[in-house]
Amino acid sequence: MRGHARHGSGTGGLLTPPARLVVALRRMPAAAALALLCATASPSAREPAPARSWAARLVEIDELLAARDFDAAASALAPLLPSPGSSSEPRQQADVLLRLARLHRAQGRHADAEAPLRTASEVYAAVDQPGELGETWRELAGVHWALGRQVDASLTYEQAAHAFARAGRIHDQAGALRSSTYGTRHASRAARQAIRLQALALLAGLDDIEPSHRYARGTLLHDIGDAAFADGRYADADGAYRAAEPLLDADVENRRALSLLLTSRGRLERAHGYPDRARPFYERALSLQQATSYDDGISQTLNALAVLHQLEGRDIEARDLLRQVVERYAGNAPPWRAHLMRLNAAAAMLRVGDVDDAVAALDAYHAAGGDAQLGVIHRLPEVDILLAAGRLTRALAVADALVEGAEQQALAGEFRAQAHLRRATVLQRLARPSAALDDLARASAQWEAMRRTLTASDYVKRGFAEVTARTFYPRYVQALAAARAPLRALDAAELARARAFADLLAQQQADTWRPPTDAEASAAPRWREGEGDRVSSSDVRSELAQRGASLTPSIPPADVAIDSLVSATPLPLDDMRQVADAEHAIMAVYWQGEHETLVWVLRPGADVALHRIAVDAATLRRLVAEGGAPPALTTVRGAPQTPPVRRATRDAGSEARARLHALLIAPFGDAVARQQRLVVVPHGVLARLSFATLVDRQGRYLVERASVRYAPSLTVLQQLRAPSPRQPRPMRAVVVGDPQVPQGLERGGLAALPGARDEAMAVAKTLGTQGIASEVLTGTDASESALRASAAQADIVHVAAHGIISDTHPMTSFLALATSGSRDDEDGRLTAGEVHRLRLHAELVVLSGCRTADGPVTGDGLSGLTRAFFAAGARTVLASFWDLPDATAERLLPAFYRAWQGETAADKAQALRRAQVRLIGQLRRGQITVPTRVGPMAIAEHPALWGGLAVMGAR
Repeated sequence: MRGHARHGSGTGGLLTPPARLVVALRRMPAAAALALLCATASPSAREPAPARSWAARLVEIDELLAARDFDAAASALAPLLPSPGSSSEPRQQADVLLRLARLHRAQGRHADAEAPLRTASEVYAAVDQPGELGETWRELAGVHWALGRQVDASLTYEQAAHAFARAGRIHDQAGALRSSTYGTRHASRAARQAIRLQALALLAGLDDIEPSHRYARGTLLHDIGDAAFADGRYADADGAYRAAEPLLDADVENRRALSLLLTSRGRLERAHGYPDRARPFYERALSLQQATSYDDGISQTLNALAVLHQLEGRDIEARDLLRQVVERYAGNAPPWRAHLMRLNAAAAMLRVGDVDDAVAALDAYHAAGGDAQLGVIHRLPEVDILLAAGRLTRALAVADALVEGAEQQALAGEFRAQAHLRRATVLQRLARPSAALDDLARASAQWEAMRRTLTASDYVKRGFAEVTARTFYPRYVQALAAARAPLRALDAAELARARAFADLLAQQQADTWRPPTDAEASAAPRWREGEGDRVSSSDVRSELAQRGASLTPSIPPADVAIDSLVSATPLPLDDMRQVADAEHAIMAVYWQGEHETLVWVLRPGADVALHRIAVDAATLRRLVAEGGAPPALTTVRGAPQTPPVRRATRDAGSEARARLHALLIAPFGDAVARQQRLVVVPHGVLARLSFATLVDRQGRYLVERASVRYAPSLTVLQQLRAPSPRQPRPMRAVVVGDPQVPQGLERGGLAALPGARDEAMAVAKTLGTQGIASEVLTGTDASESALRASAAQADIVHVAAHGIISDTHPMTSFLALATSGSRDDEDGRLTAGEVHRLRLHAELVVLSGCRTADGPVTGDGLSGLTRAFFAAGARTVLASFWDLPDATAERLLPAFYRAWQGETAADKAQALRRAQVRLIGQLRRGQITVPTRVGPMAIAEHPALWGGLAVMGAR
């Protein structure tokens, strides 16, 4: 319990009186209890104390207890124990008993501490010492908590708070009020938070002079942050945690409390989808806990590290770690903590397939009364294990209890969502689909409510999207599909896609590129109405401002801080249909499930059709790997030329591409052939697949039957369809080719790109024939600053350069340009993070480089350069899934511009299709050659030469 973060367990020290003596002490009046203690003390304990002052000896004992030198503390305490006929004052006797109780508690002997504390409290009350009385009741409340008497704990903490108020010890009063919220006396979450805010108000304007003062305020802020976290108000939680940290980090005495705060900060990072950022917090917390022998804290942090193992797919390591936690710490932990350890270990056994062991562990947990002692917020794993054991009736009873407990305690956020999700899973197994869908809808509403309270940061929203995409929406979408509710399933799939991306686009279109004002930040909805004692976030925010804390999240160096102030509404179903009608295209919306893949097909003027494809995620990943990025048969951008070999068009990936076509396109292929326009909304690994290269039974590529365009979600597509505001004037273009690579990048293997220079010249010439003026930047002129200045006024931005994509830190992906200065934004790396901050009004951005359409696939879609250019203001991006060959790029891209801007004007996807089909024909006829040492040689037709380019976004 955080209220006792400075106390812990240990071994050795003063001998415990026999159990019958402890019972007798509890029942005796104060004077009789003192006499009995004296009579049973050892002879050395009754020897006269040295001549040092009483106060000095008490200070010495306090210092030894703080240093956790229990043997020395017991030795120093023994001579002070009262003996028959002792001349010590009652107040002095109570001082000794208080320290004796603290020693027992520090050694984990909580039951032995109760009698001395009760006796001391009676003495302090009799002699009217409210400060010491408050300390005694605070210690006694900790004993009640450790012994599982939670109602007693709350009441005794309240008594301590009243005593501290009489003594004028406001920091201690606030701390005792805070601790009173841990028991079961206050069932409402809102009531507990109101008490914490009342305690916070007591400290307003006070200076934190002593370590105990900083402890009181720091732990109070920590608890306020935890309550905000549980309610899904992550912005308030983050601000409260960061306000608390410097307070608790200032003093050695508060290292235990600091360690618990660090664990909470790690949990917040994990909840945002960033387990790699959580680990350093956990490791620092563990180091502090080990240094202070804080076993209870160690068990908490090790449990948190086990959760990280699970998120990383290291389930066996998580199970082994939790087993060690149980073996090492359960025996010395408070009962409720021991039950929690055992339940978490059982859940880890289940995740690695040890069903029998998990069920046996759960049965032992139930037999020991664990379910009665744990709060509902900890009991989610019970449902999973009962389901695995086939005990559906019992699983439903537990799930009902969790949902009911969430309602009674007004819990919200992730726990409430997970409780409804667990019950929905049970109801599905019981063949009650309607009730299951109701629970899933409630869970979705909880996630959406949490999303509305996130920090106005793209970094946070991306992480949250990853959490929901991994933990909830797969079950929700699949359950709706299985329940034959295809339209609701499509709505759910849209909720799960590219939400942070949609928010950025909405912000860009609304022209709200500015940080939030204080008024906007404080006006954001934080608390729901009708929860009893309604508390205000403004109180928390006032305290954070006083502490110099900010609600802006800390961003790692590999990312960038991007304000995301707008919350876009996902496109409703009727609007989705209207988009299909307006685009005159087939919309194929995919969802990659673990055991099957779903595709919703929206056709102009027709009903939505859902196709369930019998292919599991592992098979789909393998097929995309085999057929998605075929090996090039000729030189790629920047690589030395090698003699190409004329060979049959069938290669190792052909079968994979044919299989993918049969799975992903054939169910509605006739409609695609009739419409000749296909818009793909990919999901999961399909975001890396070039659909244009898929082959039907007749051996034809999909691009030979229809144009292909991509969108992260239908909501994003609708946003991009809105015309960008620009003055009526002739179109302008900026064309970059073969920038002078900075020396550092050149040494890293990025060579000059003469083919890219030829491409840029050919593109500029083609645009000129269409009446579009082009500014061409090559060599040293193709710098970051020059591109920024020109791109801001351009309708077309074409960049033929090296593209470097980071799969681990997408914001560091960059286009390699020439340097123009010593600053970071002039170093020759135009990163995705820097692109996000550009202001573009481009109708089209072409990224003619290697893998410029690639990047990590997350819950917010495919991250990388394409997302960045859309967020900066581009309506359409043409990019490449794989390395772009020089031999065909300089032909393909001018042909694309001729088709787009020529007499037979087409939309961009149609233009790319015409250019690709033309190139395929030329390759098949052997009309394209490259020079080699033995003379010109024709290039064999292969998807690697043309299929990597893809149109994304608006028409």
